[in-house]
Amino acid sequence: SEEVEFLWTDPLKVDLSKMRTGVNQKGLTKLPPIVLDLGDNCDCLVDVTLQSDTRMPVCTIYSPYWIMNKTGAKLEYKISDQSKRYLDSGNGGLPIMIHGSKSEHTNEKYKNVSRAISVILLERPSDNIAHHWWDEKTNGVLVLQNSLLEENGLTLTNWSDSLNLDAAGTTGEIHCQQFILNVSIDALAGAFHRSKLISFSPRFVVKNKLHIGISLVPLFGSLGDARRKASQLRFGHQNRKQDLAPGESMVLFNFHNVSHGIEKPYRWVAFSVNASRFGATFKPKWHLIPVDLIDESHHF
Repeated sequence: SEEVEFLWTDPLKVDLSKMRTGVNQKGLTKLPPIVLDLGDNCDCLVDVTLQSDTRMPVCTIYSPYWIMNKTGAKLEYKISDQSKRYLDSGNGGLPIMIHGSKSEHTNEKYKNVSRAISVILLERPSDNIAHHWWDEKTNGVLVLQNSLLEENGLTLTNWSDSLNLDAAGTTGEIHCQQFILNVSIDALAGAFHRSKLISFSPRFVVKNKLHIGISLVPLFGSLGDARRKASQLRFGHQNRKQDLAPGESMVLFNFHNVSHGIEKPYRWVAFSVNASRFGATFKPKWHLIPVDLIDESHHF
């Protein structure tokens, strides 16, 4: 993992004279949270609270939100009402820690605003980054999808919709235009009970458990659109296909759009079996596996 650099902060000012200690019986039992800036990837808050049993002030430094990137790609984050951006190489190590406040500098008071995060994919997933998180023993040998960030002059990635940072216990998918990621938000426990962990990871993984190789193409379109494309694949339109040997796995970040916009689109994985006993002139049949729940009115 990359070495993390920490910087000395500006002197932190904590006004203990405002607290209910000694002869000051009308003081505060808790000071307003203060921002503490520890560098580009570590924004903290300082909490000073009077303990009920000892009546001694206790100072706690923490980050309310920890962001972990397990996608295998470089990401960038932006927080609502903040001008600051956070670059995440995805190389492992410490998570990016943020406080989500509009205030950004040490000693500024924490401003409790609506906290939401948006994410954008900066580079296509790379083998070096992905293997920091990939468990080959459990998940098989990783094969990266040939994902394009641009096609025919059009950008295929953009900022996602905002996600509420305080929605602990939720998980789902988030769309960076045509790129799909999984996101989960968990409340931490014990010494870190003030913090939440926001994890970005792959949403879809295909693993070949057959004894022979397969070829696959992820598709996005109606059942009719997907069938037409599968038929074309059989007769040579295979510029997007990728091969998986037995025991190999592939993370699917985006699906080739074949929708004509007439019927409701779904996501599919089209695949064919690469049996060596077939000759070079054999046209293998392509099968469709639905990734989404399909309406009952559709029949295969």
